[in-house]
Amino acid sequence: KRQNVQIPALEHLLAFLNKPLSDAEKLPISRSVFRALVGTTLCCNHCTEEEVSSVFRLKYHDDEDMLTSDDGIPVNFIPTVTNSPPDSGTKAAFVSTWDRNIRDIIERCVSSGQTIRESNRHTSTPRLRPSYGFLINKTCPFRGEEKGPDSTENPREELSRKLTWIYNSTPYVLGYHASGPTISLVALTPPVRLGGNPDIYNLVQTDLRWRRERIQNILRIINLSTLLVPLSRLMEESGAEFMRIQGRTCTIEFTSSVIIKTYQDLAIVQHLRSVYAILKDHDVPNVDYLSYSRDQVVHLEPRGIPMKPYTKQELRDCVRCILEALVVLHKIPLYHRDIRPENVVRRIDNPSSWFLIDWGDASGPETAARPDFATETHSPDVFHDGHGAEVDIWGVGLLIDTCAAPGLSLEMTDFGQHLCQNSKTLTAAQALVEFISFK
Repeated sequence: KRQNVQIPALEHLLAFLNKPLSDAEKLPISRSVFRALVGTTLCCNHCTEEEVSSVFRLKYHDDEDMLTSDDGIPVNFIPTVTNSPPDSGTKAAFVSTWDRNIRDIIERCVSSGQTIRESNRHTSTPRLRPSYGFLINKTCPFRGEEKGPDSTENPREELSRKLTWIYNSTPYVLGYHASGPTISLVALTPPVRLGGNPDIYNLVQTDLRWRRERIQNILRIINLSTLLVPLSRLMEESGAEFMRIQGRTCTIEFTSSVIIKTYQDLAIVQHLRSVYAILKDHDVPNVDYLSYSRDQVVHLEPRGIPMKPYTKQELRDCVRCILEALVVLHKIPLYHRDIRPENVVRRIDNPSSWFLIDWGDASGPETAARPDFATETHSPDVFHDGHGAEVDIWGVGLLIDTCAAPGLSLEMTDFGQHLCQNSKTLTAAQALVEFISFK
């Protein structure tokens, strides 16, 4: 419950994790429990009073209440100290150990968060999700990869591989990788090469077979937990991660690299396969692509940053990219029909590149009216049969008209109105030529 915690620089992070707890932060226990935690034999349970005192303290009086988390649940880490990990076994055999030593501590310290674990709902999904993740306000500031002690897979490499760096103003995110009883706390930092995998900065390794190390780990995880909310605030502008929302026709799940959509109507999936095949065959620029499809599930890449242009240059880049896409798209001919700010996103690996998403309503000629569309975000022509390229041109005008970037030139705002008012006579190629002529 510390207030106003400052995120330490990477080189000071380990010292922060090892920072002693104040007496108010230590867990009050009875004298008999305290004595039981102090191991006197020279084996894996051996630890000193000083080591136990780093996390626990004697009750001030017999009636003193236990510490509680913000949601009122008593905080009790005694099982974390007293329960040793198994001597051997598969990954499944160690899940309860990892939960006691990481998940349970995090959840008690940050009651506003939500735990996710690797799921086998779809054979495709587990490779995209971390083994463990802790979400705060739709962000994932702490994640981990876990393997059994005999696994040939490398959880450290997997931790980096599954994370696409989308957090522009965040110095690092926190995580761990575990192989059986050995866990390593790490920080994941922005990749050196744009679009590459994040770098991993090693912090500390813990052998959970030893009681004294389990106690040290409790201290570190308590301190680590105080950074998760501040980190999540920095990450929020990058968009949701590992969250599911219910869209108009599908359930949408966000990972750091892929958008997963699950439809009830198989006909929509078949339509998407057809549309994305056309986009690929005609090499349409500045669009996403279908990377996987099975039954009613599709994976769409790349994951972009859902944002509106905030500057004049961002708006110029955005409009140019979309018009370049429409020049090729309309020659096919194929019409997106739903161009609005929500369906135009910025690339993660190239801030000057924007692309079109959400092709569920795309159509070729002989289009049918879409009475379900909103009048404030769609061309008047889309509500009538037989519309065409004009609805997309109008949509680009809307992007300009709704942009709140400061200092937009009168020429730019007039161009947005020009696209909307003359969408029936302008082609995308003509609009792009006019736009490029702007200074």
